[in-house]
Amino acid sequence: MGWLAVDELLEQERQIRSAMASRAGVLPLLLHSTFDHQMAAKAQQLAQQPENNTGSSTLPS
Repeated sequence: MGWLAVDELLEQERQIRSAMASRAGVLPLLLHSTFDHQMAAKAQQLAQQPENNTGSSTLPS
């Protein structure tokens, strides 16, 4: 195997490692979850509203 072939293999390895490193930067973006602040505010408002006709405090006789 000549020096030219070794040089080509090293260049291919460098390109592959560079591609792998750049793709690793995408992983956190894919795993990142978003938070819907408007939906959370609505859910909190609903949870804080007084219970209507649930029957938990008084039972009809």
